[in-house]
Amino acid sequence: MENEVWEKIAQFLNQLRGEQLSRASSIRMPELAEKQKQTEKLMEDCRAILESIPEAGRQLLVQWQEQTEEVSCLQEQKSYLQGYVDCIYLLSGLGLLEKDEFVDKFVEEIKK
Repeated sequence: MENEVWEKIAQFLNQLRGEQLSRASSIRMPELAEKQKQTEKLMEDCRAILESIPEAGRQLLVQWQEQTEEVSCLQEQKSYLQGYVDCIYLLSGLGLLEKDEFVDKFVEEIKK
């Protein structure tokens, strides 16, 4: 039962993070959009170069790219979860969220 609660909370938080990107509270970073365009252009250039590289080297570079993207995604998720933990501590420190066993356990679950 306890794991089900944490799974539901995790699902809710992921849904909140991934949905409604056009909502008023969504953060917009013009520099991110620009970097994404630049990255797409670089990827096009790299694909052309990859065609001229022997298969073993090509596979290694593709594997490196995939690994780099996974690490980036995990770093983003870690930062997002750290924001949750910081908000919980802030609300608790301000006395707006009563510090109890559930809050401590929730924070520990997020830190895992």
